[in-house]
Amino acid sequence: MNKKITSKEIANHLGISRSTLSFIINGKSKEMRISDELTKTTLQYVNSINYKTNSIAKSLKTGKSFTIGLIVADISNPFFSQIAYRLEKESSKRDYCIIYSSSNEDKKQFNLQLENFINRQLDGLILVPPVNCFDFVEILNTKGVPFVMIDRSFEGSTVNSVNIDNFKAAYEATNRFIINNKQNIAIINVNDQLLTMHNRTKGYLQCLSDNNILINQSFIKQLKFSNAIKDVKNAVEEVVQNGADAILFTTNKLCFSGLEKLKEMGIAIPDDIAVISFDDNPAFRLFDTSITTIKQPIKDMCKSSIDILFDLIDKNDVSGPATQLKLKSSLILRDSCI
Repeated sequence: MNKKITSKEIANHLGISRSTLSFIINGKSKEMRISDELTKTTLQYVNSINYKTNSIAKSLKTGKSFTIGLIVADISNPFFSQIAYRLEKESSKRDYCIIYSSSNEDKKQFNLQLENFINRQLDGLILVPPVNCFDFVEILNTKGVPFVMIDRSFEGSTVNSVNIDNFKAAYEATNRFIINNKQNIAIINVNDQLLTMHNRTKGYLQCLSDNNILINQSFIKQLKFSNAIKDVKNAVEEVVQNGADAILFTTNKLCFSGLEKLKEMGIAIPDDIAVISFDDNPAFRLFDTSITTIKQPIKDMCKSSIDILFDLIDKNDVSGPATQLKLKSSLILRDSCI
């Protein structure tokens, strides 16, 4: 095994002090008025020998862990898998890594994971909290832990968050059905207690009202997360039997199960029933009848979340005014509802 080269040996080889080497490696050349030529020569040599700094020593010196914690709602959901992937890409650009976990929309599990992350003294957190989980905000603010919520927000709160306009997205999708001469429009939703999901229901209802379409309660299905995949098939069967000619699925996971049930029932899309789903997925393009979707700007949402979080980390202050972003979604028209 080759002997690991030390910073002292590198400094001696280059004829510079260890502090100068540290300043250059940590990107502080201009701040410390180190010449461009010396910086270039040093970095070329460091890269040529594939030298890596000791992360523990670096943490002790800077007081930072260079790690972010991420808690998503359901890692098996393709939407949250993409969130995790994009956040990891964005954080790596800043030489940070991410530790992530999935709460499965369970408050107790979320709190345990959060406590674990706090004890690890991570530099910041990106969170997708479950239903009725508000206490953590005060805990994190009291401890001075920077955090941002993504795909979640609280009514009347002043918490850093990045979302889409869920009300508007659902309104536009419902209106698309109406443009296609659909009048018996159903919605299949999950976790309506979450403001994110509740606003999707509200957008749907408002669009029906604005178009003088009578609201039929039998077309509104609110499912619990714990039984959603099982219950969505029953919900699809019920709304079809009640005469629905269109279904808005508020997550792609619901839609995948719903499409399976429609196929079992011999329902033709879009001839018998039109379909739109939140959260685009490559698989939706591959169905015999491709699926119209509401595409969330996941890449932009993740970049914005990282930008907000690192601003908090750099300021070392969580007491300032909150940044609450609502990014624009896109309605991707395909065969299931043109």
